Amino acid sequence: HALLCSLELHPALPDLLLLLLFLKNRRPAKGAQCAGQPLLATELRVSHCNSSDGQRPRKSRPARKPMTTKVIFHGPRSVRLRYVLAGTAVAVGLIVMVGLLAGLLRPPCPEGVQPTAAPTSTKAPGTSSAPETPRTTTGQPATPDPAKPWLRMRLPEGQRPRHYRVRLHPRLGDEASQGFTGEVDIDLRLLAATKYILVHVKYLSVTNTIVLNKADSQPLPLANTFNYTENQFWVIELASELPANSEVQVQLQYRGGYFGIVGLYQSTYTEGGVKKFLATTKFQPTDARKAFPCLDEPQLKATYTAELVHQPEYTALANMPQQGSRENYTDNLVLTRFQETRNMSTYLFCILISQFASMNRTSAEGDPFRVWAPQSLINQSIYALESGVRIQDFFSSWFNYSYESQFPKQVVTVVAHELAHMWFGNLVTMVWWNDLWLNEGFASYFADIGADLIEPSWELRQQGFITTYISAFNADDVITSHPIIVDVETPQEITQIFDTITYSKGQAVLTQLEDFMGMDNFQLGLQDYLKANEFGVASTPQLYESLQKYSADNVTEFMDRWTRQMGFPLVTVAETADPDVLLLNQTWFLREPATRVNATASPFSYQWIIKLSYSSQNGSSSQMMRDQQMRLTVPGYRNFSQPLKFNLGQQGFYRVNYPTAGGMGSLTRSGLMLHAVDRAGLISDAFAVANSNQLGYAAVVKLLSYMASESHYLPWYAASSGLGAITRQLARRATYGAWLLQPIALNLACSAGNTDCLAEAKLRFDSWRLNGSSINSELRQIVYTYGLLESDTQAVWDFMWQRYLASDSAAERERLLRALAMSRNAWLVNRLLDFSLDRDLVRRQDFVTLIGYIGANPNALEILWNWCRLHWDSLLKDFGPEDRRLGAMVPGFARQFNDEFHLAEYEAFIRSTEAGAGENARQTTLGIIRTNIRWLQDNEAELINALG
Repeated sequence: HALLCSLELHPALPDLLLLLLFLKNRRPAKGAQCAGQPLLATELRVSHCNSSDGQRPRKSRPARKPMTTKVIFHGPRSVRLRYVLAGTAVAVGLIVMVGLLAGLLRPPCPEGVQPTAAPTSTKAPGTSSAPETPRTTTGQPATPDPAKPWLRMRLPEGQRPRHYRVRLHPRLGDEASQGFTGEVDIDLRLLAATKYILVHVKYLSVTNTIVLNKADSQPLPLANTFNYTENQFWVIELASELPANSEVQVQLQYRGGYFGIVGLYQSTYTEGGVKKFLATTKFQPTDARKAFPCLDEPQLKATYTAELVHQPEYTALANMPQQGSRENYTDNLVLTRFQETRNMSTYLFCILISQFASMNRTSAEGDPFRVWAPQSLINQSIYALESGVRIQDFFSSWFNYSYESQFPKQVVTVVAHELAHMWFGNLVTMVWWNDLWLNEGFASYFADIGADLIEPSWELRQQGFITTYISAFNADDVITSHPIIVDVETPQEITQIFDTITYSKGQAVLTQLEDFMGMDNFQLGLQDYLKANEFGVASTPQLYESLQKYSADNVTEFMDRWTRQMGFPLVTVAETADPDVLLLNQTWFLREPATRVNATASPFSYQWIIKLSYSSQNGSSSQMMRDQQMRLTVPGYRNFSQPLKFNLGQQGFYRVNYPTAGGMGSLTRSGLMLHAVDRAGLISDAFAVANSNQLGYAAVVKLLSYMASESHYLPWYAASSGLGAITRQLARRATYGAWLLQPIALNLACSAGNTDCLAEAKLRFDSWRLNGSSINSELRQIVYTYGLLESDTQAVWDFMWQRYLASDSAAERERLLRALAMSRNAWLVNRLLDFSLDRDLVRRQDFVTLIGYIGANPNALEILWNWCRLHWDSLLKDFGPEDRRLGAMVPGFARQFNDEFHLAEYEAFIRSTEAGAGENARQTTLGIIRTNIRWLQDNEAELINALG
């Protein structure tokens, strides 16, 4: 099973075999999951906005007003869905249906406008161009002049926004090329004396600038205004200096265009054959400045009042309920006003202008809970609606802090992730982006907890202990990784840390912290943190301060080693002369063992405090490992009835290397005596240690020998991940055929019983294609992929492509696109790549996802590599250098390279092209390619010759 699931004989096999595994064991159909494929959505980020009069704990809660949540969804394999939900007279929420709208939203760029350069500013009378940046003789920017604050990347510390009034008029449909116009009034307090006021702008043309002195409401004379595009500032120079603690109102009129799928943008969808339009926003982390001039830093919270101008057939939503509207505002347009928000960061401001319909439920506390979706899809939102209400009620109780929120979605992990942002990100916001994990790490941590509430039979939290940890380990075992808490300044640096380290490792270390403190104390500490910083900002030390009140151990000392240095430890277990004593040693685990490291680069010398849990004859025990080495006494462990296993439940973020001789049972006895999570942990650790040349593969094969009796998903997932990595290394080598004939492959395959399953998939594909028969939704991806691979003719490909174009279902379009990407036919792969450039055929937000699908096709790797190099400049111009998904696109498939020729080609590519937000990913992949080359040199012969 495991080998065929990972060998990529063709992409349908992992799904087919795991499907067979679940059917054999009568697992619930809705819980089935494919090897390497997340059961639910992989990632979703959300911006949440506060209610107007503040929330209180439930024990003494006043009458409340609703709040709104804005959601951006990355579904399976990052299929994106976008919605904004907003309040009306009752609590309002957003529905995200998996795949429901992913194929519907098609944001175009305005005709003739390129998103990589800001529009030329239209200056008010008396304005001038930006002063030139001072340069040193080396061409690098000189130290910024304190008298020129626009030369710094960050805003002047003395500017404090109090309130924004934002009026936006997005043009839609035939008028979309006109972009949008807007007005913003910003109430500012200037803590220090100054003659300069700076606000962020990007791709906006400011057409008028006025600064009022709030003391007398009179305009202040201006000496100059200019757009300093290098640091994205609109700079206002006053004629004379204002004293400290002055209160002013900055009034700006401006216009802007739609650029991609960030900032304020237009999208389209089809309903009943009619193309419809909507305008919506995606601002995190630094894109609010593309929609309105603002002080676009997370710690600068303020209140907001939104006013939206739109056509009468559209519904306008924003962060808060409507306050009123003016019919026939101008030119038969409507102006809709919304209630004032509580304090929130700029990236949380959100709007939606659409023709969506809504439905609602009521929470346990009597708060309305509303969802929005296209009229034709609203009836499919019931599961998401009801799941959202239940998770909302659970979190309100867990945090002891009630929200009158409005927010549901279909996939429970996505629902839970985004609802958690209402507390971590909305109620309490990080001071600066270096603490992004306080938002995303916590939201990821609570995603699995919330999902377990809704679907306990899926065991999603246990799955997370393996799937999330493997993802985090693979991102963090290279020298080019970074700490969870990392200094960032520029928008590109900020964008790059929305990555696996922040999300998955952040989740892992929080799980570890929960285990360190105990769940009850951890919960009390988080409640204290939320209450102490409600509607404000906080940093990591403030989190630790709250947690410390409920911990007997030093939280900061423990956590700093996991958040302020990159990497994680390998605990090597060795036997001693004393049969009851083990010697444990911790070292920094790196995939490439020959990496030169500088331990002094970390303030903790790459040593960690580890809570070591392990099995004993009477249950489990734990000890703290604070030094590099420790002696551990485990009386009689050699005679235990079950294997001695460290890191019970896989809650610790470390790997373990066990001795392979001397009677240690963990790698030699039947793993079935351990819990499935621990069995999976043993397998995953064994592959990782073997891949780094610290364990022979013969020991791994011996460990896998029990798996003919394995019936749980998690060990199969771990085995499939490990074997799949080997298969990818050998897929283009002359030894690949010999690898497929290894006994490890044959022995595991013989009992799979997969012939009937594959035949059934082919039969269903032919019946669907020829007779139009329906297919169960959980089987469609398997049937489509396998059916195309077995036929792989132009006629079959064209049939599926036409079905893709004709489908209104985003989920169906995603399945078909994924299958089309797996063709073995070179010209069909090239055809699909060329189609991907046509935004009427492949929507912009699906492009990078499609490239990922093609990159997973071993027959298409070389074609894709050449195509991306040919089109890179135009892609960068189209998406912009700050698009992190584009930046990670080429590194994502190039990490499969494992020879000197492709290494040289990849090095030439990164030398000759702009990286933008992909610099970290590029350097990481460069190291992985070198590791791949070393791995083949060290292991290829052993795998082919020794394992037989």
